[in-house]
Amino acid sequence: MKKKIFTVMIIMLLLSIMLPVPASTLDEETPVLIDRKWDVRFLFIFPLIPQNMFGNIDILSVSFSEDEYQPELLFVTLELRDLSITLPDFDAGYTISWSFFNANYILVAHALPQGEKTFAVGSSTQSSNNFENWQTCTGFFDSIEHTIIFSVSKNSIGNPQQFSKLDNIDATAFLRPYDQETHQPGADIFKDFTHNAKQVSSYTIKY
Repeated sequence: MKKKIFTVMIIMLLLSIMLPVPASTLDEETPVLIDRKWDVRFLFIFPLIPQNMFGNIDILSVSFSEDEYQPELLFVTLELRDLSITLPDFDAGYTISWSFFNANYILVAHALPQGEKTFAVGSSTQSSNNFENWQTCTGFFDSIEHTIIFSVSKNSIGNPQQFSKLDNIDATAFLRPYDQETHQPGADIFKDFTHNAKQVSSYTIKY
């Protein structure tokens, strides 16, 4: 009996060595920005108490990653405290911005009350925050992991090459009233911005 058990164990060991272990081609994400929790503001100034119902705009972190088999793409992940929360009649908006080679770039996502999701990327000169040259990009909302993931072509963000640095990384999340009849949004009423982030660092392009 002991001999059989030993034989089975040897076979299992050999199989574990011979069989390839599947792995994701995406590099492991390391946050380049870590924000503080429970810091959503009303009209940019006043802290909200309580904040439980605003988890979908409470930023936790921003991460960048790349795929060696898709080097033309940059993946950007925005983590929220609770993305499963939805508030009727509000447009939830999210932005991630950074600077590279005398220009600013921004990713924008919106979750509209009727369920529509939109994703876009824009750019501006270094001396201006008037973003232009807007293009659509791909992305999705993951309410289980509480993340929003953008997939953006590097050509649309200045075509950074290997070892290029993306600096001045920033993020915002906001809620604003949305008129479903006129499709017109109002002003940003509730907002989280990362000027008080616990940690911010640059990101270096890998591929």
